Amino acid sequence: MRYQFLFSLYMVSTSLVAQISWGPTFEFPGNSPEGNFPKIEADGHSFPSVIWGERNNLYLSTWDGNAFPEGQIMQPDSFKVAQAEWMGPDVAKRRDTIYLVFKEIPESDPNSHIWCMASFDNGLTFGPPARVDFISDGLSRFPAVAIDKNGHPMVAFMRFDASFVDARWVVCRSEDYGVSFMPDVLASRWSDPEAEVCDCCPGELVVQGDNVAMIYRDNNANIRDTWVGYSTNGARSFDTGFDVDKQKWLITYCPSTGPDGCFAGDTLFTTFMNATGGRNKVFYNQTNLNTLQNPGATFIGSSANFASQSFPRIASHDKALVMGWVELINGKAWLALTFTPDYEKVPLGDSIVFLEGENAGHLDLAINEENIFLIWQDGRTKSLKYKVGSYEKIVSVLEFADEKALKAYPNPTSDYWNIDISKIGIPEKVTLLDTKGDLVENVLIDIIPPATIICHGQNLKTGVYFLKFAHPSLTEIIRLIKL
Repeated sequence: MRYQFLFSLYMVSTSLVAQISWGPTFEFPGNSPEGNFPKIEADGHSFPSVIWGERNNLYLSTWDGNAFPEGQIMQPDSFKVAQAEWMGPDVAKRRDTIYLVFKEIPESDPNSHIWCMASFDNGLTFGPPARVDFISDGLSRFPAVAIDKNGHPMVAFMRFDASFVDARWVVCRSEDYGVSFMPDVLASRWSDPEAEVCDCCPGELVVQGDNVAMIYRDNNANIRDTWVGYSTNGARSFDTGFDVDKQKWLITYCPSTGPDGCFAGDTLFTTFMNATGGRNKVFYNQTNLNTLQNPGATFIGSSANFASQSFPRIASHDKALVMGWVELINGKAWLALTFTPDYEKVPLGDSIVFLEGENAGHLDLAINEENIFLIWQDGRTKSLKYKVGSYEKIVSVLEFADEKALKAYPNPTSDYWNIDISKIGIPEKVTLLDTKGDLVENVLIDIIPPATIICHGQNLKTGVYFLKFAHPSLTEIIRLIKL
């Protein structure tokens, strides 16, 4: 396992460092000299689909069970698609249904519109593009698409007046599976009735039942925090909005990095970049859907010497969450990742992983019941790459607290640890891992019935280790400190 765990030795408690078994890195087949603004979608019950922009074309590739095949151009020959490294088309998927949205170029032409294409056979065939924006006195850009509870698409886009000012986010619904779209409704302007939105930052539209969240970077007199326009009636109207950032980032230009978000249970998770304090940092937020209350931005943390973080993405499946971003360390751009198999037990940021990719560009990710799919643009070659990891779905949380499931004593130690396993029983297998997640070999571990394990640490180097207990349907880990 070639990745690195970062953690604080000053933590009072610890939880399971969830294991992800990563496969090799692959480059998308075919000639992909750009791979701009890649997006990936999977609903947990079907194979993921990937789109990207290349030479003003929209490409699509759907996982075949083993790999992503060569991408195919999706839009008709008469269309040219707005795309760049930091913005482009969007995709939504549910089982065999795929919706694609794109903005045609030139963006500043009032005759260039936003279009939606639908497939109901997992991308084998698509119907003709359907126009989404019907604006007689303005312009549009940055489409985002989601699927409502009945399988119809809803499309968000940024709307301007004819002079490309007065930016705001609006949402259009379809009630006939993307054949036609209803008039747009306003989803932004919650910080102030006169506020605009950051006009170079794409937004994100996410749906869960009748709950719809339009996540965007606001621009209230150059305060550019991330906000959510929120609907509880399937985007027929957006009757409330809230600040998930709360840092009041004052900046006079658009940073060209938008937010992302997902629903998980009764929580809306959002992630975004904010440079309050002078350094680009990635944050996340948890909003309770019952109260619409949230604590504001939570810094994800990372290595002490990072220069900047940006382009965050987040995805969920049931209670599992995965979040990724690009992090600049010592002049190299790395893919950074944090994962929890159950956000109610293990918080995001509990461990951070740096994956290969010293020239990482924009990324996206998806998760289903078994796998995490990570795609990104190589910042040097501009080609599109991906890798797939499998994860353990069921974990328990072990805390260094009064009511912990496992007890290790003494801990820290320079000699050996006694582990009380009376609450979990005899495991099928016990292994010791280092902080990279690699197996520590030639360490003596004794299982002494009925409820004790002795791990001999006399020959171990000073540091932190993780003792892993494997059961048929459960994995448990306790942290050990060697003096």
